[in-house]
Amino acid sequence: KEAHTKEQLTTLRQEIDALRTSVERGAGSSIAQESRLRSLGDKRDELGREVDAHATQVQQVRSDISELTERVKGLEVERLQLETTITELQGGITMKRNETERERKRKEKLEKELKELKAQVEQRHTEIKGRQARVTQNMDEAAKLEISLREQKNQTDKTVKEVDGLTQKVARLQADLEEQVHSNQSLVNENMQRQ
Repeated sequence: KEAHTKEQLTTLRQEIDALRTSVERGAGSSIAQESRLRSLGDKRDELGREVDAHATQVQQVRSDISELTERVKGLEVERLQLETTITELQGGITMKRNETERERKRKEKLEKELKELKAQVEQRHTEIKGRQARVTQNMDEAAKLEISLREQKNQTDKTVKEVDGLTQKVARLQADLEEQVHSNQSLVNENMQRQ
């Protein structure tokens, strides 16, 4: 539209110049020609104002485009920074999850070992109770079975020592398990706070 207006303005100027030349030469300087000349001058002025208005609009649009381009560049930089931050946070979360999973498996392993040891202790206690019951039932035959009783007593003492050893081991594992549970809870709390 701007180009078309400029073209019209050029044509009008050419017509005005032609009329002026005609008037100056005295080629029919009539009222009609003067009126035509004024009309063309008015139209030229109007088209000139329109061209100026279009030029101002074009300049404003170019300024707006430049401003928007800068804003787009700034937003793109901000987007890339946010993507980097998100990637770093996701990496940290993944690392914590892996660490928590390793601790969970270790806890399960300790619990399994503790359960097995408790079962062994219970079995040994049952064995001791059975042997003690047999000893009580055989009290009337103590004189005849003194030698056998002495051997049985030695075996019982050995079993008690084994039980004591297992009991101490269970106590140590129980303490380790409690410490591990506390450590796991601390890790979970820390992970939740970071999220």
